[in-house]
Amino acid sequence: MAEQRGQKGQEHQRPTSFIVRLWLEPAPEEGGPGRWRGHIRSVQSGEDAYFQDLREMARFLEEQSGVPFPLGTEEGAPAGTQNPEQPQGG
Repeated sequence: MAEQRGQKGQEHQRPTSFIVRLWLEPAPEEGGPGRWRGHIRSVQSGEDAYFQDLREMARFLEEQSGVPFPLGTEEGAPAGTQNPEQPQGG
C-alpha cells in the first residue's frame, strides 16, 4: 500500500474506504433465530465479498488493507466473534 509523508517526515497510510451492508435474514423455521449476512466492497479496488460472520469481514479488511482488524480480545470480543476452537470463559 502506498504511503504519504506528512509534516516532519511522518509516514501515513492513504485512507482506505469500504462500503458495508448488513441485513438480517428471516429464520428458515418458525420461531427460530434469523441470521446476519453482509456484503463489503473496497471503494479503491472495487473488490467485494459476502460474509456470514465478523471474522470473514475482518479477513477481507485485512487482505485489502494489510492491517490486522481489531476484533478485540477473546474475552472482550463482541458476541459471536470468539474463536470457536477455544472455550468461552466461564
